[in-house]
Amino acid sequence: MTAESHTPADTTLDRPRRTTGRDDACRYSWADLDIDAAEQLWRDLGDWVDWLRHRYQLGSRVPACWYRHGTAVETLTALMAAHHAAYLPGPDRHDTAREDLIAWHQQWLWPTVDQLTRVSDFSGCGPGRCGYRTQPQLTHPGFDDFVHTDLTERPAPGLTPAAPVEPIGPDLVGDEDMAELIATHSAQSIQAAGRTIAVRYDGRVWVYSRIAGAWIPERGGRRRP
Repeated sequence: MTAESHTPADTTLDRPRRTTGRDDACRYSWADLDIDAAEQLWRDLGDWVDWLRHRYQLGSRVPACWYRHGTAVETLTALMAAHHAAYLPGPDRHDTAREDLIAWHQQWLWPTVDQLTRVSDFSGCGPGRCGYRTQPQLTHPGFDDFVHTDLTERPAPGLTPAAPVEPIGPDLVGDEDMAELIATHSAQSIQAAGRTIAVRYDGRVWVYSRIAGAWIPERGGRRRP
């Protein structure tokens, strides 16, 4: 990687990392890398960006201090990954003519370079100096309370909210309960045309109500001893 002098005593370098890396993260996820993986990615990215800047003569569009700009690092890492996907397809597609190469230029390279100059602050940078400074992006102090309230309203892991209990009372019997009463001969079905149209139970005749979604005593029916 080509060396260049830089502004001394710069303590604002972006080094995002998580307290615990995610095992399923890809090798391009800076926030999840351990020391060995980060070292390898820095070397790969540094060599690739050196090649990119020289090959396409990007000059000030991607200044030499790009590695100090967090946005540039993440964006160029993604661009490198897309380049690898297009140009390193594996031995089974080594000699296959594909449109991936032109697509990388038209869909990724130039749109990304144009976007990079807009979202990364290179205005204070020049040969031998980098004026980039990060600014803390604070989270609203109510975040923890908001999350706590949200979590208390969720079911425990592996559990689903309990289904509402079907109301059962002296004048309302659920469909499953009535079927069980018939099966145990505690109730007798009254059939017509091969289907149950009513049930004799608890000294009364019961009919199924679609409105109530349950069996109810026939209107005017009275308990019989």
